[in-house]
Amino acid sequence: MTRILHASIPADRPAEAASLLARIMGGTAMPFPPGGPNAWIAWADDGRTEIEVVRRGDCLERGPVEAEWRSSSLGTGRSEVHLALAVPLAVDEILALAR
Repeated sequence: MTRILHASIPADRPAEAASLLARIMGGTAMPFPPGGPNAWIAWADDGRTEIEVVRRGDCLERGPVEAEWRSSSLGTGRSEVHLALAVPLAVDEILALAR
């Protein structure tokens, strides 16, 4: 079974956007420090679906230990958007497809 674990989207006002999404999903919204100081997360009432809402222009970049959210200038080719998927394939199968 494939399912979306989480999505990350940009917003000009992350707290308001996450609160609205949480209300639509019947869940809750709260600050999300791993996404940076202005990031929020909306949890659905199923306890499994989440949408990260980060400040527009903050992008994931390689950090010394793990990916970090940083402000990024326009034209870098980077984006605030990403998805995490659960899929039935093994890592080796995915890497073979990517090749």
